[in-house]
Amino acid sequence: MACAMQILEKFEMFSPYINLGLLYIEQ
Repeated sequence: MACAMQILEKFEMFSPYINLGLLYIEQ
């Protein structure tokens, strides 16, 4: 479970960049 929490924390850190990338691709 600790591994999953660490992965989620990393994902939350990178999610803003992922969202920006998706917005850029959709245009």
